[in-house]
Amino acid sequence: FVPKDCAEEEVSCGDSVPGVVVDYEAVQGLYILNTKQEFVREVEGGKRKRRLEEGEEVEGRVVALLETYLVVVLPDKGYRFGFAPRRMNINDTAGYCKDVAVGDTRKFTVYRARKGKRVLLTPAADAEEKETRKRKRSSDQDIKFDDIKLGQVYPVTVKSVKALQLNVQLSRKVQGRVHITEITDSPVPGATPLAAFKHGQSLSATLVGFRHSKTHRYLPITRTDYTRSLGEFSLRSKPSVQNIAEGQKVDESRDFISTLNPGDTINGFVRSVDSNGFVWISVSPGVEGRLWYLLTSSEKQELDDWEGRFTVGHCLSATVLSTRDNRLDLSLVGALEVGRKLWVKVSGVLPGIGVKVQVSARDWGVVPMTEISDTYTKDPLAHFSEGALVQAVVVEMQEQGGKRLTLSLRRSRTSQRWKKNVGSKKVVNPVINNSEDVVVGSVYSGYVKSTSPTAGVYVAIGHSVTGRVLLKNMSDNFLKNWEPMFPLGKLVRVYVLQSTPKVELSMKSSDLKKGAKKEEETRDEEDVQTCLDDMLMEQFQDSDSDVMDADDVIAEEEEETVGEVEDGPRIVFSSETKTGDIASNAVIRDSMLDAETQEEESEEEEEEEADKTESEQIKGKSFEKREKRRKKEAEEAAIRQIETRKTTALPETRDEFEREVAGSPDSSSTWVCYMAYWLGLSNVDKARATARRALDTINYRLETEKLNVWSALFNLENSFGTHDRLLKCCQEAAAVNDGKAVFLRLAAVLEKSGKYQELEEVYKSVLLKKYKQSRKVWTSYGTSLAVQGSLDQMRDTLPRALKTLGKHKHIRVICHFAQLEYKFGDRNKGSTMFENILNSYPRRLDLWSLYIDKTVAAGDVEESRLLLDRAVSLKLPAKKMRFFFKRYVDFETAHGADESHLQSVRKRAREYLEAAQDAD
Repeated sequence: FVPKDCAEEEVSCGDSVPGVVVDYEAVQGLYILNTKQEFVREVEGGKRKRRLEEGEEVEGRVVALLETYLVVVLPDKGYRFGFAPRRMNINDTAGYCKDVAVGDTRKFTVYRARKGKRVLLTPAADAEEKETRKRKRSSDQDIKFDDIKLGQVYPVTVKSVKALQLNVQLSRKVQGRVHITEITDSPVPGATPLAAFKHGQSLSATLVGFRHSKTHRYLPITRTDYTRSLGEFSLRSKPSVQNIAEGQKVDESRDFISTLNPGDTINGFVRSVDSNGFVWISVSPGVEGRLWYLLTSSEKQELDDWEGRFTVGHCLSATVLSTRDNRLDLSLVGALEVGRKLWVKVSGVLPGIGVKVQVSARDWGVVPMTEISDTYTKDPLAHFSEGALVQAVVVEMQEQGGKRLTLSLRRSRTSQRWKKNVGSKKVVNPVINNSEDVVVGSVYSGYVKSTSPTAGVYVAIGHSVTGRVLLKNMSDNFLKNWEPMFPLGKLVRVYVLQSTPKVELSMKSSDLKKGAKKEEETRDEEDVQTCLDDMLMEQFQDSDSDVMDADDVIAEEEEETVGEVEDGPRIVFSSETKTGDIASNAVIRDSMLDAETQEEESEEEEEEEADKTESEQIKGKSFEKREKRRKKEAEEAAIRQIETRKTTALPETRDEFEREVAGSPDSSSTWVCYMAYWLGLSNVDKARATARRALDTINYRLETEKLNVWSALFNLENSFGTHDRLLKCCQEAAAVNDGKAVFLRLAAVLEKSGKYQELEEVYKSVLLKKYKQSRKVWTSYGTSLAVQGSLDQMRDTLPRALKTLGKHKHIRVICHFAQLEYKFGDRNKGSTMFENILNSYPRRLDLWSLYIDKTVAAGDVEESRLLLDRAVSLKLPAKKMRFFFKRYVDFETAHGADESHLQSVRKRAREYLEAAQDAD
């Protein structure tokens, strides 16, 4: 192949011309020739090739121009060939050989000249360029990492401008950066300070530290390996990083955040915006804060497009929300404080409690049912869905920083326009912040918060005010089965009987009528005053006063459509009654008769009690005795009610069970019976689903009820499921309940079913490892071993337990193992253990009583008699001695075959009493 520039002009096809091979293209297998006669003659008559030295400057003539390189012949070096690249680097867009043509003579520098290799050439620099390079090389060599000091000001050159930093160069060996937070002391919000800089600009910067080029962490100044080091510079008069000069590795994040307090205002720069709802803000070279998207604005329109409002590198002025756990949370709407209005996200609905909302990245709050609206409705939680945004006002914070927030959605709190237009009108359900706002004799609406079989109903009438309705104040008539009438979250009307120290309420119709009459009288007085105010305001109203916006219309509609509120329960039942035991008119009549009879009996009892009270006052009896008798009667009534429930027939159909669980949603016994009903039909999946439904339904405060359901589920999985599924179920229960109680119940299930291998695994892998400080765990483990017959292992367990547990738990543990010896092992060993304890604690009445009980139960009459002799010979207080003598007499009466023993004991008792009286 002969390039056009290397061929003779007058050549025809078929001509034979001499040529010189100047290159070989190995990829295509082509020889590149130069057929110009003048060049051929020079090569043929050339001298011997001379030696080339690397770095030597030579003169050459271009003989071929290829796509990426030049072919150069060196006449002074015996016509040797050299090769020079057409570009020196990828940024050389024009190339140094832009105007080079075949036949031109240029000066080149030998870059490589090795035997058997091609000679590589580079273009020789002119004298001015050489001098510039020499001067630059000498200046670069003057400054190294060993020569610079922290805190000194150095001249640097801007190499590039990035979104969050300036990349600068101090010398050829010292590179660095200026972080965006170290540009200026007074950044302008909404702008980036890096816009004023450009490539090649010279600056004076302060060296504040060294960073690793990969991890960007600060390095100590004593570091000698600078291969991965970068200088950290600052343009501020007072750099934020001051403590690096000490030469220590510092935790910049912890040191910086420790200087901040919630409520402080700081400047930062947007680093990034992620899809999880966070705006990450750089507040110093090594500290970042996060901004939850709901705290970026108080306007709903801006929150809908929150991601597009932030540009990387722009300055923001934010408020410190929290510094908990060494994390910096920020806010653009101000600090979380009482009265702060903000947008929150609904995260769930809590039946009977309210709405759970997310306020920030780590702060959550609850909107109580009494704070959802100014007008209470029967089902205020129905229109809330997870993920919805609502505007709320903080009304209470129980910890600094807003760890536990109580919020309100009332329009009287959140809407200024509502306050302006509707504020003069009376709110249907006023705000009650504390017990001081409760007026005795007034009627309020509230929601059922909880019920108690003995205490009554607890009703929330404010976000922090809960009143109690005693059983006697529920109705003017007797209620036989009242609990299903008051499910959680039910709206009721109550009359205030007492406001201090506790709020006592009533739902009797007679009390509600008295409160309503008082409200009418108060309302008449307010209407007269309101009429006078309106007459005065009409003189100053503008002609446009009739115009109302949408919020005003909604406010009027809410006042006109006030939800009906149910009064206290009456004896007259309707089709809406939810109780399952009232199904016919006969039952209704019986209930009415029972109520009348009960009412008459209660009146008679009140009269008798009044007579008794008068007589007691006459006789001078104390008030405490009367209270004690009343409490005892109340306890007996509660016991009778429980026994009545136990005798009630269990449901037999699915509908009956559904009615039962609807009436008693927090009763674990009802749910367990429902599970047994499904198992009786061989439907294990339905029983398992019923258990899960029960766990979701029962109030989270009733941990014991939930544990009962979990135990039933353990039995189900143990009988009909796999062991892995049982363990998974147990781990799930331990995550939401007391772990020790959960695993002890699992152990009881395995022990009852005879799965001792799995039981041993549960004790060794969980209970004795995680809860080894619990006395109950060790005693339960010892009982399990005794039941299995592993008495030697049980006895080895006692020293381990005493070594692990505290000394204050030793007595009860030893007593338990001694009882196990009496029941399952060697009675003599159990007796020895009791004797050792009594030697240390001879005056412990409970230890003597337990020892005597076990000995008597073992049937050894003589040993029991000797033990009782020892007990009555002790020098103890009179009360304890009377206890022992009574036990001794009872023992001889029941087990003594000889009457003389009984007479002897009674004689000793009389002697002791006489001696005690003489001593007095």
